Amino acid sequence: MTSTFLVLSFAAIVIYIFWVLLNPRKKTSQKKTAKKQISKKNRPALKGKENKQQAALSRAYKIRKEKINQMKKDPELIGHVIRHWLREK
Repeated sequence: MTSTFLVLSFAAIVIYIFWVLLNPRKKTSQKKTAKKQISKKNRPALKGKENKQQAALSRAYKIRKEKINQMKKDPELIGHVIRHWLREK
């Protein structure tokens, strides 16, 4: 009787192990955000000099944005910029 019980329990454990290995539960994965791809259809292809000019403009635009943000934070900088602007004129 004891040996039958041991064999049945061993068989149940082996079956359970194979069931877990062969039928894994579906894991819920986190949603991945898709990267935005820029469409090349709507923008013209830039070559050589035009590309460099646009890169220079984008750098100037970034610098201008940084200066604007600094002016919002520091009022003394506004005075300095105005004085510099008046000297130029």
